[in-house]
Amino acid sequence: MNKELLISIKGLKKETRQAFLEQANPKTLSCGNIVPGLISVKDHSKSDIMLMAEGFRQIVLSRMPGWAITRIRMEYKGESDKGKTPSAPVLHKYAYIPGVVENVREIINNLQKGVFRLPKNEKTLTLNCEFFSDIPVSSHYKEFLLGEFFDEDQADVIINPEQKVLTFQDTGHHVRIESTIEKGVGFRSAKDVKRDETMKTRGNPDVLALALDADFNPVRKAGYGIQGEMLQFEIETNGAVSPLEAYETAYGLFSKELMQSEGS
Repeated sequence: MNKELLISIKGLKKETRQAFLEQANPKTLSCGNIVPGLISVKDHSKSDIMLMAEGFRQIVLSRMPGWAITRIRMEYKGESDKGKTPSAPVLHKYAYIPGVVENVREIINNLQKGVFRLPKNEKTLTLNCEFFSDIPVSSHYKEFLLGEFFDEDQADVIINPEQKVLTFQDTGHHVRIESTIEKGVGFRSAKDVKRDETMKTRGNPDVLALALDADFNPVRKAGYGIQGEMLQFEIETNGAVSPLEAYETAYGLFSKELMQSEGS
């Protein structure tokens, strides 16, 4: 939460802060899919409770860890190219790939719509996608979906496997995309990635890695309101985490921040 709001919350009565934390504890709530729980405001000022709720909401919206594609490497060549003919690297996001309907910017946009969740012990995953296929005579196009490139033991990594990546409009082409999926918090601009990091490759130093803007936040909406004498939270996510998981994480961060402010 921002400093001004934290100062305002710190100025509330200690009893109010403690009562909020006790009633907001996810262990004591009956949690649903989108509405994590209800908090009684009967014995406290509604304005004070709303102030606490806004601090909680800001943490839900800004501090949730999630996963996103942070960089890609792309290369292509004709299927008729044999032997040691090297693939042509894609050097910038304004390029076009022969035989592909979408331009590179559109392909990147499709990849950024991917929703991922890595196992707890993994912070980074490198995904290699190979696109090559003969288009059926009865069709002029062939779509490739993101979920097609995960093994069975990685099926839980991709939340929206139906997300389209690119479309072939011609036979005889081969496209390879290497994507790096990372865990992070908030939003990271591609400009924040150092150039020496973007130049790192695995086995092919001629292929430039393109850094992407990465939105790690799995929370799409977070709100609250008072119904009668109860404060209600509503949280919606992209599916990488459940609303309850987001609520529990935010509660831990919110409690820690309040305890640190009281100790300062």
